[in-house]
Amino acid sequence: MSSSSLTKANAATIDAAPASFSSGGERERSRSPTNPVWKAAIERYYGELAKGGIKASTIDKDLWDVRGPDELIRLSREISTAETVAALKDFQSLQILSDPARLPCFMIPYGLNLRFFGRTAEIQTLKDALHPREEPTQLRAIGIHGLGGVGKSQLALHYVNTSMDAFEVIAWIPAETQIKLVQALCQLAKKLGLAEGENEDDYQNVGKVRDWLNTAGKPFLLIFDNVGKLGLLDQIWPASNRGSIIITSRSHSQAAGRVTATIALSPFRAEEGREVLQSLTGMKPAGDEEETAAREVCRLVDGLPLAMVQISNFIRDRGYSYGEFLRMYEKSAEKIFAKSEPPVEYNHTLLTTWEISLQSLSTEATALQNLLVFFDPDTIPERLLINAKAEIQDARLEFLSDEFE
Repeated sequence: MSSSSLTKANAATIDAAPASFSSGGERERSRSPTNPVWKAAIERYYGELAKGGIKASTIDKDLWDVRGPDELIRLSREISTAETVAALKDFQSLQILSDPARLPCFMIPYGLNLRFFGRTAEIQTLKDALHPREEPTQLRAIGIHGLGGVGKSQLALHYVNTSMDAFEVIAWIPAETQIKLVQALCQLAKKLGLAEGENEDDYQNVGKVRDWLNTAGKPFLLIFDNVGKLGLLDQIWPASNRGSIIITSRSHSQAAGRVTATIALSPFRAEEGREVLQSLTGMKPAGDEEETAAREVCRLVDGLPLAMVQISNFIRDRGYSYGEFLRMYEKSAEKIFAKSEPPVEYNHTLLTTWEISLQSLSTEATALQNLLVFFDPDTIPERLLINAKAEIQDARLEFLSDEFE
């Protein structure tokens, strides 16, 4: 039989193909309306056949008495003609009877951090904003912004690792650069089973991931970490109402540009910071002097979580008391941070984190920074730089009044 004759027989054959299944997986004997999925499968098969994509062959009449994928397997064992076997293999290769993705699929860089403390209100905010609804109406997205080292990624990681039962797919996507973004999306395509081979174009894989997110109907969570340019997300931003998204960024404008809610993450307050430091070191102050030293350590690092993690590691590794560490810190703070390795579950140390921030300054801002450091690196009042009423008249410093700097 030719491909054209097969194509003409399409409508009659489809209408004759039953498609209902019993709960036990056995074939129902009564005829019922054709299942739309099965009908679409046959239509696509004939479409490929008409285009020459599948070799025309004599189709065993039993092929069209198929109720589902299990029937295809049975037929492959029972039919006698080589042509029908080839047709069945072609039919199965179309992968149209079921979702090809491997689920559940979790792509998370670190496991649960047992040394994560505080942020109870922020975690609840994430749950309220992102957890799947029974009847979802729209994509849900939230941004987290704040200083480098304030714990944006750690907050997102904690939510992710404690919410795996709520989503079919969770993907952590570094978004500092186009290269990192595309690499992560290609990795996700492979992990989902959407990529067809090593030689497939990266941007084809990105398109496959986006299309799957939009059409699969599965609850998913994407985390775009450390976004510097919001436009990079255009190529993958989904439209599915089953999706949830977290954006982390140092910039409020980048974190807020595509979302309906944001979390402004701040360093720990004095009392909370002291409790966190004690939890991280596993050491309670022994007496009033040690208590005072612990409070002073928290004040010197301004409650910044990354700094507190690094100094707690230093204290535990060296066996210092709070008083001993404070005396060393006051003399050699830079050396302490310079010799520290990135803590577990962090990509940077405090110094490299701030280096990234300083590299993003404009030429004028960098020149001013160097000037301030020359005069006094520690006690220049911040109000001189951010207060519009500081009455700085020098034309060379006009950029301080530029809201875009």
